[in-house]
Amino acid sequence: MIIKNIILILSSLQLMFCLNILAENTRNFKLGCSPIPRYLTIPNPKVTSTENYFINLFTNLQETGELATTQVEWWRPEQTENKAGDIPQFIDDMYYVNKTLGYTVEPMVVINFFRNDGTPLLQTSKNQPNDWTNIEAQQKYEELALEICEKYNPQYLGLSIEANNYYLANPVDFDRFVDVYKNIYKKIKLKNPKTKVFVTFQLEKLKGLGDNFFGNVEPHWDILDKFGDTLDLFVFTTYPETEFKSPKDIPDDYYSEILNHTKRKIAISECGWGSDLKRSARANQANFIHKIFSLTDSLPKEFMLWAFMNDLNRKPKQKFDNIGLCKFDGTPKQSFDVWKKYAAWSFTPEDIAPPSAPPNLKASDISSSQVTLTWDESEDDVGVTGYTVYKNNTAIANITTNTFIDRTPSNAPNISYTVSALDSVGNESELAPKIVVSSQTN
Repeated sequence: MIIKNIILILSSLQLMFCLNILAENTRNFKLGCSPIPRYLTIPNPKVTSTENYFINLFTNLQETGELATTQVEWWRPEQTENKAGDIPQFIDDMYYVNKTLGYTVEPMVVINFFRNDGTPLLQTSKNQPNDWTNIEAQQKYEELALEICEKYNPQYLGLSIEANNYYLANPVDFDRFVDVYKNIYKKIKLKNPKTKVFVTFQLEKLKGLGDNFFGNVEPHWDILDKFGDTLDLFVFTTYPETEFKSPKDIPDDYYSEILNHTKRKIAISECGWGSDLKRSARANQANFIHKIFSLTDSLPKEFMLWAFMNDLNRKPKQKFDNIGLCKFDGTPKQSFDVWKKYAAWSFTPEDIAPPSAPPNLKASDISSSQVTLTWDESEDDVGVTGYTVYKNNTAIANITTNTFIDRTPSNAPNISYTVSALDSVGNESELAPKIVVSSQTN
């Protein structure tokens, strides 16, 4: 008993140390959480009658980061009020609450076409097959994806949850789904080119792990190749608790191994570690948060989301029911405070988009002793920090204004000038259309 208490004290001291070193850090990836488990139904709330539970949930959600993921089956045959192809009420609820109550998190939608056990939800009418040979299901799934894009203009849209589960259950029909996905992907890009489209994968199964929970499966990384270049991100769920007794047992290369199989930017749509009434379990959940941040620190990440905001209240209890950052009634756990510390890091988006090319490049005051160049300001999603001036295809100046005087023009009959814009991380725009002048005096 004494040894057990010492271990608990040391674990608490370790956790306190980790919390102290979290201050004044930055991150370039988004954080967030699933506000409500995807199979828990909440009625469409009205501001005047929203229960305290719902308000507390979204209040806590704001402290977990910038994203909130809504993961739902695209339709359920037993729910007659929601027809195949209609936006599920759950998705509308999420956007309604976020907008009406003024919450700042950004909803992220992931829809799915099969149940947790791999059973398809594709029999859209009585005489139709329950697989992807169903043309009506293909059309309705496409309609739903495009309607979500048109109505909400989302930054992210997932078209399957843990898609490799369906591959393992229905490998032939999975290939049909990939064809449907590719077609939808192309149409989304025509309407919403900035929306990042993906499916999610279950990482432990993808690795071929699962002796402790998922059963015996072979590694199947090759299914990523089936999607070609139509996955904007490699998005996965991860629950290493199914393989390891403690977060400290997770190998250092557990997540970096992903880079051996894909060059895509990664994103974690669900991660988690359960906790129960034992102090050691609560500490393990909190320590897993530190562990996953540490193990993925060097990986190019788009976002990382905790599985559930709240514990589930199912009877009888099932695996993952106690994985929430808060108890079912909204009371924060130790892990909520840890996640909140990381979410409080200053979020600086990774800037990969270059500025626009400088418009309206013009030359004036042309003489043998100088040429004055002017142009309009470029645009950038973060901010333009300067311009590079090129003369006869050679850079001659880096400046911060949109005016430049070349005091050493050549006597050549024709001199070409162009300009590019730069942002704070060095992204360079395309060159402005060249102008050609002659500095020779008349």
